[in-house]
Amino acid sequence: MRESTLAWRDFKNKLRTIAQSYGAIGEYALAATHYREAAALATAAPLAERVRLLTGELDAVVNQGRFDDAIALAEPLLALARMLPVDDRARLYAEGHVGWAERGAGKLDAAIARYTDVLARQRTALGADDPDTLESQRGLAASYTRSDRYAEAQPLLEDTLARLRARHGDDDTRTLDAATALAVMFLEQERYAEAEALLRPALAHAERLLGPDHANTLIAVSNLGSAIRNQGRLDEARPFYERVLATNLRLQGPDHFLSVSAESNYARLLRDLGDLDGAEQHARRSVEHMDKAFGADNPARAIFVTAYARVLVATHKYAEAERELDRAWKILVDHPAFGPSHSRARDVMKEYVALYRAWNRPAKADEWERKLAAAPGS
Repeated sequence: MRESTLAWRDFKNKLRTIAQSYGAIGEYALAATHYREAAALATAAPLAERVRLLTGELDAVVNQGRFDDAIALAEPLLALARMLPVDDRARLYAEGHVGWAERGAGKLDAAIARYTDVLARQRTALGADDPDTLESQRGLAASYTRSDRYAEAQPLLEDTLARLRARHGDDDTRTLDAATALAVMFLEQERYAEAEALLRPALAHAERLLGPDHANTLIAVSNLGSAIRNQGRLDEARPFYERVLATNLRLQGPDHFLSVSAESNYARLLRDLGDLDGAEQHARRSVEHMDKAFGADNPARAIFVTAYARVLVATHKYAEAERELDRAWKILVDHPAFGPSHSRARDVMKEYVALYRAWNRPAKADEWERKLAAAPGS
């Protein structure tokens, strides 16, 4: 009986090792399968170990962009984790990673509340420099960034990056993630030169540490391309956009969130370059696949719908553009974490003004200009 138990334990440990290996190279579907199989064999294992395995599955599902599935996995994971003491490392780790899933699913208020609670307990139990503490700090800051709360995000991100650099140097994936998160905040604030200054060395580190096809490398490529494009260097940006789109379609297929984002970003570049037919084709494709990629209630979809509408205005398809802007506006206004005062909603207002000016409907354009002027943050 003991030999049988040891054999199953050894098999379970091998599954976990295989799952970790697949996750490290970006094969997240295979990683999720092996984590799930290892957890099924770990019913007699210590509770903390079972929580770790289920958290590994959750992470792998999030990395596939399956946010609705991740939220479904979160409830049984939390129920198990809460059987551990409140300051147990495995429990805190699991709760923080549920916050990451909530952020990906667009549940920003829930993510901020969860990260805030977990981070306070981690600082007390583990210390401010502990890797798990800094991971939660970065997650909270990224949630603030997506909620337009930049004044709260920036000091957290700068502190995280400084602590990771001091402990691990720049040639470490944790430092890379923190630098990328700070660069994304700069991009959101249209501080493109500052973003580029962070992203160029970050991409070099990602290429060396993760390889050219890893998801995090491609995110760095995409963000750097965006920083370059938004400074007006369109031809220089083009290879970055084309690389990201081609690689994600090859590796992930069209229904993955990274592919949808890449299609939309490439459409924006083509529009700026004057290739309106190509821009419309890619923008439409991103919208066609976004529900499968993000889930039908994720507010991130408004970004792609707005980008599509902008291309339709450029091609003088005004009635279609109006329908798409109405769709984007409804997505944002109806979502509790966004609403009409969010920067994404203000972007839609600007597109309404541009649409109605181009369509020669000055009264409608003036109406949206007044709304935009009255919106907080304008």
